[in-house]
Amino acid sequence: MNAFHEDTFWPGWMHLRLKLLETQRWQLKATGRDWFETGKATVFGPTSGAVKTRAESGVVVGAGITPVGWLALNLQSARHWADRVGPADQAGFRAIDALHSRAMELDDDEDVKDLFDEYFREQINTQQRGLEMVEKIMQALLDANRTRIGDLAQGVAVSERTFQRLCAEAFGFAPRLLLRRARFLRSLAAIREVDPAERSAAIDESYTDYSHFIRDSHKFLGKSPRAFLEGQSQMAVKSLEYRRKVLGQSTQALTSAGD
Repeated sequence: MNAFHEDTFWPGWMHLRLKLLETQRWQLKATGRDWFETGKATVFGPTSGAVKTRAESGVVVGAGITPVGWLALNLQSARHWADRVGPADQAGFRAIDALHSRAMELDDDEDVKDLFDEYFREQINTQQRGLEMVEKIMQALLDANRTRIGDLAQGVAVSERTFQRLCAEAFGFAPRLLLRRARFLRSLAAIREVDPAERSAAIDESYTDYSHFIRDSHKFLGKSPRAFLEGQSQMAVKSLEYRRKVLGQSTQALTSAGD
């Protein structure tokens, strides 16, 4: 057996991943779950905590999916997949075997994006009910000035019951947790860009103090922010930097529906 490479994914939205070397062992552990041995196509549900990963050498390709995309793909409720990983077909992904076969035939890494773009165009329903409201909620989550559930719901113009249902169906979590996670991720992304001495000034203004932020870190990551950032692999750091370069944010959960 080859040696395992271990790493950790930040809390975020959903992902679809395809393993192109089928003999490769790749295991994942979401918060509160047992280790999951991946197959050829794996879905990550929305996560409120870090996802641990350990894998042998191999090739994995994939795409991130926003709550808008999840709803448009007409998949199972995101609430059902919250803090969970599993076989993609169990979440409702269609034609997944064909997608995997096409991915196996690619000769150029540059073709991966086009492959997933084409697949999602074939699968999404742009007329799916609730898409516009989910997009508005996503935008509200990116606004650091919206710190309360009422702020988050403002402008969506639906009943509280509908608002709660949309959060569960498309985002996987209750509004309060979504707000808390967004605040924490904004702060975590900010402190990794500054010197350690400046970190207390870089966190979100709605935190009462830095110890408040550290408590959130233990909730979402299971450790202090310093321990988490220092434990990230070189590959993870490069991934964060590349995502920021392309999408403007180092973590998927802080990007807009159109990114």
